[in-house]
Amino acid sequence: MLDYLFPVCCPICQKPVVPKGSFLHEECKRKIKLIETPFCLKCGRKIKDESAELCSSCRSEAFAFDAGRCTFAYHSGIGEAIKWVKEEGTCEFVDFFGRTAAERHSSFIEAARPEVIVPVPMDRRKEMIRGFNQSELIAESLSKHINVPVKGLLCKVGKTRDQKRLNRQQRTQNLARVFDVVKEHEKMPERVLIADDIFTTGSTVNACAMALKRAGVKKVYFICIAAGTADD
Repeated sequence: MLDYLFPVCCPICQKPVVPKGSFLHEECKRKIKLIETPFCLKCGRKIKDESAELCSSCRSEAFAFDAGRCTFAYHSGIGEAIKWVKEEGTCEFVDFFGRTAAERHSSFIEAARPEVIVPVPMDRRKEMIRGFNQSELIAESLSKHINVPVKGLLCKVGKTRDQKRLNRQQRTQNLARVFDVVKEHEKMPERVLIADDIFTTGSTVNACAMALKRAGVKKVYFICIAAGTADD
């Protein structure tokens, strides 16, 4: 009865999906794109040069994270689905994101051997207004599918400007020292997997990785649900 009254909605078109157990309409499946090879072996974004192992950013910048993977091409419908989650609170979509990421990156996760999954923290006031942190929901979905616990090792300790309208240098400056470890976690794990929704320039994930490594974490990996093409 509940399934009939409150059917699962498609994260692409936001319309009810049948039969039960489906996440997407068949026509909507054709609108989204998984990130296929070639992709950057460091940040996981799609690259155009099939002979290259790294994108230009990862060749030129000393990122603190060790490696990461991104699941969907942002400009293929998934970007709108993530926006819908943030703005409308349609959190049931998140398990589709987490399940797909877990299946897609199973070999990467197995090689990374993370001890915990760490969500990118939000400003507390912003989280109170929204009612949830989408990165935490993604981390919880991943946890369910890969059997690795979630730990809120990080907190946001400074205010930032909205990243959307900033260039790469401004994003890096905007996030400098804005994340720190939660003091109650005195003993840090050696291997961590960060979970976030969107990878743009890598500034957010990198700032989180820097905070974790300052606290003694040896290896920091990440999984993001969506990313644009590198070097565009």
